[in-house]
This record gives sequence, C-alpha cells and structure tokens, in this order.
Amino acid sequence: MSRRGNTFIDLEDILGFGLECPDCHCAVTIPYSVIYPPPERGGDIRNVPPRCPNCQREWHTTESPTAIKQAIENFAQSLTSIQRSTSQVKLAFSLEIAEEESGAESEEQPGKKSVAA
Repeated sequence: MSRRGNTFIDLEDILGFGLECPDCHCAVTIPYSVIYPPPERGGDIRNVPPRCPNCQREWHTTESPTAIKQAIENFAQSLTSIQRSTSQVKLAFSLEIAEEESGAESEEQPGKKSVAA
C-alpha cells in the first residue's frame, strides 16, 4: 500500500528566502522581515547579496544587475498583498509544496555552507 498526502504552507509560515551558489553551494538565507515590509517601514532589499559571500561569484547578469533583487521584492510584495486581501474576507490561502522523496537527505549536504543575511 502506498500513502500520499499533500503538504501546504500558510503565508504566515514563510520565514525567509534562500539562495544557493551554483559553484560552491554556499546557501544564503534572507529573512522575510528583512525584505518586507517596504523601506518606509524598515525593510531593505539591499540585503539581498549581489554575489556569493563564499566564492564571490556574481549572482546577476551584466545586462540586468538588479533583476534578481527586483524579482524577490516583487514576490515578497505579492505574498503580502495576497495575505492582506484574503484575510480581509477571512479566506484561508496556502501554497502546496512538493513532498520530499522517501529516503531523501534531510540534513545539510556535506560541503555545503550556510550563511544568514
């Protein structure tokens, strides 16, 4: 017999965003509270690093050096807008996430460094 369930997360459960360098696999976690609320209320998108803090690999293209920061900011603003709109009408909103495969490693991968922003 196989068992399959769905996993959902509420927007309030999102604590941060992660970026992982494709070269050295250093992982950076940026707390959601650092990016949003907007700058007038203490958030600061400049806290998204432009390069890997470990190997210094650039995390943007020369054509659009702020594209990743802008996309993260837009995503954070969209999540906040969804949360505000759905809570006004007491509508529960959540995101379905993929389940880890059985036997998948849950521990940090060997050689992977994690850095908090």
